[in-house]
Formats: sequence, structure tokens, C-alpha cells
Amino acid sequence: DSAAVKLSNVIQRYPTEFALAAATVMIAQQVAGKAARDALFLSHFDVVELPKVMIAAALISLLGVLTMSHLLTRFGPGRAVPAAFCASAALFAVERLLLSGLPGLTASVLYLHMTGFGAIVISGFWSLINERFDPHTAKPRIARIAAGAALGGLLGGVLARFVAEDLGFPSMLVLLCALNLVCALIIVALGSAQRSAAHAHGGEVGSG
Repeated sequence: DSAAVKLSNVIQRYPTEFALAAATVMIAQQVAGKAARDALFLSHFDVVELPKVMIAAALISLLGVLTMSHLLTRFGPGRAVPAAFCASAALFAVERLLLSGLPGLTASVLYLHMTGFGAIVISGFWSLINERFDPHTAKPRIARIAAGAALGGLLGGVLARFVAEDLGFPSMLVLLCALNLVCALIIVALGSAQRSAAHAHGGEVGSG
């Protein structure tokens, strides 16, 4: 309990830095995951199959956005977003297990997975940021967080270049699973710090 209290105090003191770290890791795994998704799919299917899986992925993404909107309204981003990252991490783990025996199926599932969860976790993350920071001081903080996201895009490209090419797709899937868990942990901490601050002021933090 004392360790949790200390962590909450640190996050309350440096919320922008933790949010920046989450944005960096989140976009890094998105960029690396999309690169792995495309490379794996095109290594097992002809390019003419790409429009079909894109249409299916768009439909799944639409369903996912509607579902996430409901979850954000009911549970709030502090709970819904980490759950989405954990679900994504679990899918990466399953895909890693399926890859050696069913590479074609894995390529299709990974494509749907990355497309479906991409918009969900990013929009959910920014919903949390909108609720976490005071609107009067949010503008410079959000600029820094967006800079972290840009850095994440660069790091994601580097990861895709070296991990996928040098270590292979299995290692990339394990890394993506780990990055999603890191995102979930940071966002859980941000949400916990927000709730602690609300209790300290004798009330709940209102939703944006």
C-alpha cells in the first residue's frame, strides 16, 4: 500500500511526464505493429487480397469504436483504456502462439487486430488526457504529450526495421505484447492518481 501511495504521489507531481511516456510507447507500438501487420499479410497473401481484409478491418474498427464509446461512458477512460490495451496484449500473445502453425490465419487476425484496436486505444488515451488535466493549463501539456507521440512514431519505425528484420515476426509480436502492457500500466497509474487527487479535494473530478 505504501508503495502504491508513493507511486500515486510521484504521478501527481509529474503527470505530464507519465502521459508523455504513455503517448510515446502507444504510438511506437502502433507504428511498429502496422509495419509488422502489412509485412506479414503480404508475405502470405497476394496483394489482390488486401482490399478484402481492409474492408473487413474497417467494419471491425467501426464496431470497436461504438463499443469503446459505450465503455468510456460507463466506466470512464481510466478503466476502459487500460482494459483495451490488455486485450490487445492478449491478442498479440495468441497471435505469437498461432504464428508457427497457422501463419496465414495469424496474418489475417493481426491485420484485423491492429486496424480494429488502433483508433480505439488512441482516442481513449486522449479522452483520459482531456479528463486528467486542468483545461486552463492543458494546452502546453498537450503540446508536450503530442511531441512524445511524434517521438513514438520515430521509435516505432526503428523497432519495425531492426526487430522484425533481425529477430523475426515472433519477436516482434512478443515486443508488441510487452509495449501494450506498459501502456496499460502507465494509464492505470494516471487514472489512479486522478482518483486520489479527487478524494483529496473532497469530491470527484468531473468529466470533460
